[in-house]
Amino acid sequence: MAGFREAYPGKKLGIVWIDAHPDINTPFTSRSGNMHGMPLAIVTGIDNRQNQTRNPSQRECQYWEKFKKLGDNVDASDVVIVGVRDIDPAERNIIQELGIKCITPENIKQHGIEFNANEITNRLKQCDLIFVSFDVDSLDPSISKGTGTPAQNGLSLEEATFLLRKLWQLPNLCGLEITEINPLVDSKNSMAEIVINMLKYMLS
Repeated sequence: MAGFREAYPGKKLGIVWIDAHPDINTPFTSRSGNMHGMPLAIVTGIDNRQNQTRNPSQRECQYWEKFKKLGDNVDASDVVIVGVRDIDPAERNIIQELGIKCITPENIKQHGIEFNANEITNRLKQCDLIFVSFDVDSLDPSISKGTGTPAQNGLSLEEATFLLRKLWQLPNLCGLEITEINPLVDSKNSMAEIVINMLKYMLS
């Protein structure tokens, strides 16, 4: 969240991370070492050395420190992860240790999307501003075919669209991103078409 404090001095930021993966690995826990699995660790400023499974190089550690200083860190208690179902052990441990709220597709099936949408807003009601990140792999693979990291038993199109529309209506929403559309594994841009239709409904 580089520049957030400069743009919104004194404001408290909450994050809704809609994703099949928590993306809270670090160079000390990531099995692959890929940065795309680390953004939540960066913005919350954690190393998770207590769950270390990997010894990164000195160069990796130097870059990691620079990444964590790109912006001011967000409190882990102000993060809600939605749709998560593919979690590494070290990620699961740090999520429990930090008390990060996770809403799985099973939670949504059990209690309904409206109930869980209200859970999200209640959890982040102390935040001045909300940022939403929507990864298309949060959707079930039967829908989200144009992404590189699908995971079974994801959100339905109706659940995801309802949630995005609900979050879009928040008066303190400051940003929304849609990620992980990969045309190289898609067919006739079907994933992009699905997202465009979701956005049309969300904005209607």
